[in-house]
Amino acid sequence: MKSYLGIDISKLHLDLSHPAPAKRLANTAKAILPWLESLPPETILVCEASGGYEGLLLRLAHAAPRPIIQLNARQVRDFARAQNRLAKTDRIDAGLIAEFAQTFQPEPLPLPDPLQEQLLALVKHRSHLLTQITQNNNLTQT
Repeated sequence: MKSYLGIDISKLHLDLSHPAPAKRLANTAKAILPWLESLPPETILVCEASGGYEGLLLRLAHAAPRPIIQLNARQVRDFARAQNRLAKTDRIDAGLIAEFAQTFQPEPLPLPDPLQEQLLALVKHRSHLLTQITQNNNLTQT
């Protein structure tokens, strides 16, 4: 049977929920790797997109390899609102994420293609460079 583990991610830590009692881990490879290895094989990790803070967990989960699902935060919030659950803490969010996954059973993310990841990094770097060029041009024109 599938077991969904909800994870609320912030810059400094991961709040874990369901099926284990709520727990908090540092958002570092040193804390995440041993925890990933200790999970039962039927556990599916579920998190929300959180402005890039989820990147480390996604990379480590795929390397493990562990199934992981990344949800749209708005869908989870709407799910909570539909149940009239308006309280919002990291621990509550982790529980809601797990509950959402248990209810709708979304598909885990496919393993990333290394070439695609490299291309994405290059496109992102290009975007930053273009922004810097624009800023420099604006400074020299004033």
